Amino acid sequence: MTTVAEREELKKVILELVETEPGFVESLITDAGERLRLAKKAKLEKIVNEDFKEYEEVFKALA
Repeated sequence: MTTVAEREELKKVILELVETEPGFVESLITDAGERLRLAKKAKLEKIVNEDFKEYEEVFKALA
């Protein structure tokens, strides 16, 4: 993990990049958004799979 001071320094550098390299920052944001989307999808799939395992016998009985 990073410290508060390290995060503030990163924020400063990123804001400088916004001014000097906007295309790079846009690409970075797009990549980060995709990673977040995939992480959320994986988390949801894990929850659903756990629920199906837990209630597998009930589902079989209802089928």
